[in-house]
Amino acid sequence: MSGILLLDRGNHSLKAALSVSGRIVRKWRVEAAPAMRGPEGGAPEGASDELLRQVIDAGSPSAAVVSSVVPGWDGRIAEYLAGRGIADVVIAGSGSRLPLPLLVDEPQKLGADRISAACGAVASGMREALIIDAGTAVTVDVLSAEGFEGGSIFPGAGLLSLALSSGTAALPRVEAAARAGLPPGRSTEGAIGAGIFWGLVGAVNEIADRSREGSARDLPVVLTGGTAPLISEHIRGNPTVIPDLVLLGLQLLYGLNRNGD
Repeated sequence: MSGILLLDRGNHSLKAALSVSGRIVRKWRVEAAPAMRGPEGGAPEGASDELLRQVIDAGSPSAAVVSSVVPGWDGRIAEYLAGRGIADVVIAGSGSRLPLPLLVDEPQKLGADRISAACGAVASGMREALIIDAGTAVTVDVLSAEGFEGGSIFPGAGLLSLALSSGTAALPRVEAAARAGLPPGRSTEGAIGAGIFWGLVGAVNEIADRSREGSARDLPVVLTGGTAPLISEHIRGNPTVIPDLVLLGLQLLYGLNRNGD
């Protein structure tokens, strides 16, 4: 099976997919070491390398397109892929050929994940959208008829829990639950869980509402990211959940930037 390898490197995971004839036919995911700032720029670890080996062996891709939020990871992986006979590699980012203009102050600093998600919205038939990516960080971005307008970034559920546990003397780390109870929480864990979950929902809705104020139209809402299934029913605007939004954007970016064009 030959196709295009799609790689989405987040802060805590690596998602891979194989696209054949414009259709995603297989998907993989592995948890990756947290990408903290450091002298190595978050160099890939063994789990990521092993996943890549499995994907390449299973799919025999002839090309690849890479989105990474970890500095230096995309270049390192391009070298890795070249060593496996895959030299046709597109790196997603502001320097790529894009289907939309980037209407922000410093396009070169815009995350590849946000660019790829916006391209995913375009690939899904949307020229305007409010794009919510609820992962390690949560982004709420505006795609207008004019282009990518920018947006807001704030901590996701995991970072909120980590901040509480690491920044206080006695509070435990609590993961956001699918069915977080309504306040008041009747235990410390219950109070933290409710605070994180409903605080996140409230923040997303508030920022989304403020983001809509600058638009003359009621923008459709697109929701993606690992926390999307937990919060989708509580987000205003009847959001469309597209789990593969970034991967769809990578497919589009490869078509626009493939070698020889």
